[in-house]
Amino acid sequence: MPPCRAGNLQGLDKPLRGSCFLSLRLSDPNIPESVKTLVMDKEAFQAVVQASHEHHNATIDGKEETLILNLKSWTENSMSGIRTDEIDRSRRRIAEVG
Repeated sequence: MPPCRAGNLQGLDKPLRGSCFLSLRLSDPNIPESVKTLVMDKEAFQAVVQASHEHHNATIDGKEETLILNLKSWTENSMSGIRTDEIDRSRRRIAEVG
């Protein structure tokens, strides 16, 4: 199956089939004129694809930031608990020796 390329808009009166799971005919009366115009205008189509890509990346970046913050918080809480336990253990050992 050929890859889906936004810049390859030749032969749009034929069905478009590719890895994007897109199958349509521009002569189909059910397709809105705004969609036909968008697909026919290469620059507008590329702008929409780019905006979608940037939004997708921003969403992933937001999730990544949340995961990192949660991981840092978990690490700080874990280390604080370990530190407290080790101090208590050390004090018990000193009291036991003394």
